Amino acid sequence: MPAKVIFVEANSPAERGGIMPGDILVKVDSKEPQDILDYQLMTSKPSFDFTLRRGGEMILVSLNKAEEEPVGLTFESSVFDSLKTCNNRCLFCFIDQLPKGVRKSLLLKDDDFRHSFLYGNFITLTNLKEKDIDRIIEQRLSPLYVSIHSLNTKVRKALIRPKGEDLAVFHLKRLTTAKIELHIQIVLCPQINDEGELKETIKGLRSLGSVASIGIVPVGLTGHREGLEPLRPVEKKEASKLINQVFMWQEEELKTIGKRRIYLADEFYLLAQRDLPSFEEYEDFDQLENGIGLARLFLNSLKEELFEEKPDLKGVKAAILTAELAYPVMAEAARILSKRGVLLEVLAVKNTFFGGGVNVTGLLTGWDIIEALEKTKGEGPFLLPDIVINPNGLLLDDMTLEELKERSRREIVLVSHTAEGFIDDLKKLKSGR
Repeated sequence: MPAKVIFVEANSPAERGGIMPGDILVKVDSKEPQDILDYQLMTSKPSFDFTLRRGGEMILVSLNKAEEEPVGLTFESSVFDSLKTCNNRCLFCFIDQLPKGVRKSLLLKDDDFRHSFLYGNFITLTNLKEKDIDRIIEQRLSPLYVSIHSLNTKVRKALIRPKGEDLAVFHLKRLTTAKIELHIQIVLCPQINDEGELKETIKGLRSLGSVASIGIVPVGLTGHREGLEPLRPVEKKEASKLINQVFMWQEEELKTIGKRRIYLADEFYLLAQRDLPSFEEYEDFDQLENGIGLARLFLNSLKEELFEEKPDLKGVKAAILTAELAYPVMAEAARILSKRGVLLEVLAVKNTFFGGGVNVTGLLTGWDIIEALEKTKGEGPFLLPDIVINPNGLLLDDMTLEELKERSRREIVLVSHTAEGFIDDLKKLKSGR
């Protein structure tokens, strides 16, 4: 995975030095950068030399730049050596539950601490070496996002089934001692790491000073678990009981550290048919990308945008496609929008591609959407949240938006998953753009 240049900013030091897209960075001065983090440190000086490979030729480029001025290069990847992947065999690994024939990129088990720091990806700490921990501490790569699941050695072994020795808890304590800020994820598996085991894990994590947040998410089970260990989903009563327990922990945390710190994924509240916490209860929304607080943020932002901007949306009529789990959230959004004259039908799409208990919008596929559209008499236009499309313009079954439109023979409009963007898209519908 070489450091391949894909873009050179105009009038930048890189352009002035003659660097071109397609060049491969080999060295900065005499050192080979392993990743974008190394590169940023090495190029923080006012002058340095690049050794580049252009075709079959090695060239030397000397660069000078002002303090704080960016070099002006964009690379194909943030990792220049090999990506650190997961060697565990977790009972609940979602990748192991994917249907046959999915594209190879979905099968990548990313466990790279650099992606954790750069993008908020959760890592296990089980595949780290001492030199990795040393580098994290030395370069202050903070915060990191860590999946820990349990502090009990026996329970952890049963859950994650590491290939070698499990040093994750040891690494965890070393990182917190060094005051590296951590955001913890616990995947809750009924009858394995819940109830008393969860209480002990939470107790241990609460004692670690640099744990900034603890997010609890329910185990996700597809319909493709042939040959895998039996697991069952969280049930409604269990979700409700856990909500009560977490509320008590939050109250204790507020008294001791002034922050709730422990949060539940939106799925627990939707499963238990309980009200979502208030906007204030999510505090800094530390684990938004983990599905924690996403629904509340969307609904509150929608109300604020409508109140502050007062957009003219009267007469807009459409149907929005969403997953079964998000139906109550989008139904509430439709109710809010109705006060501004918007008639928004909510159409829940059943996920048959993954099956099992998978029912989140981001995992909808083209064929499931087509099947749902065939069963509705709605005229549309049908609004599709942009989170179902990857940066390459593909749904999870490799269908493009244009193919989806053609095969469904319906008017489908891609809309933003953020409240502000969604309202802008409704304005465009109103104006006919």
